[in-house]
Amino acid sequence: MVGLPTFRDRVAVVTGGASGIGRAVAAALVAEGAEVVIIDLDPASTATAAQSIGTGYLPVDVTDPEAMARAAADVVAMFGRVDLLINNAGIAVAEAFLEMDIDTARRVLDVNLWGVIHGLRAFVPMIERTSTDGFVVNTASLGGLRTAPGLSAYSMSKFAVVALTETLAEELAARRSRVGVGVLLPGRVATGLGRAAGRSNDPVPKTGEPVLAPEQVAAILLPAIVRGDLYIVTHPEARGTIEARHRALEAAFHV
Repeated sequence: MVGLPTFRDRVAVVTGGASGIGRAVAAALVAEGAEVVIIDLDPASTATAAQSIGTGYLPVDVTDPEAMARAAADVVAMFGRVDLLINNAGIAVAEAFLEMDIDTARRVLDVNLWGVIHGLRAFVPMIERTSTDGFVVNTASLGGLRTAPGLSAYSMSKFAVVALTETLAEELAARRSRVGVGVLLPGRVATGLGRAAGRSNDPVPKTGEPVLAPEQVAAILLPAIVRGDLYIVTHPEARGTIEARHRALEAAFHV
């Protein structure tokens, strides 16, 4: 896989960068010498976060493809290039599938899946055009590898992000692109995903696995980008649940 050997003097864009994992990653990139632009929905909180951590900012709705295309063009106009995209904006709600309002499911998919799609389509061509080597991270979740009751909309969005990332990695490699891609698969992290969806409930199931601070996730992510990792896992404690799912799948191939 293609990695990014250094962050110094690189231009990075972080969606969902005003809080949580996105903010922590943006701050870590600044500390490594990168020029960073954070993208988030609310202009006031995005400006406040940018001032606090020393980044540029663009208040953009990631579900709007035209706005994302303009954002990519704006970043290149400001810096002359873009090298790294952290496609991180996301929301979650905890509701049983048959009781969930369909508009809730649409909103989760709009942000978690279509936001990633729009980010890729806006920024990957710009990275290929303007950078000598680049990298893209799509934030999924361990919820993209396993399921839990009440998280149907969230999990289907994250499973889709995993599949999209795997497919894109194969396509970029086949055409010998200088852009690498990885999928971030965090477990429980102290973020405001539920609040981002306008809900007060905690959407993350209580698995007994540790709750990481966003800064811990950033500390795992940056070396993975340098290595060019396709799968970036934050919680090794989850290995047993993933292995159990794979064993069940393997057992189904009994014919």
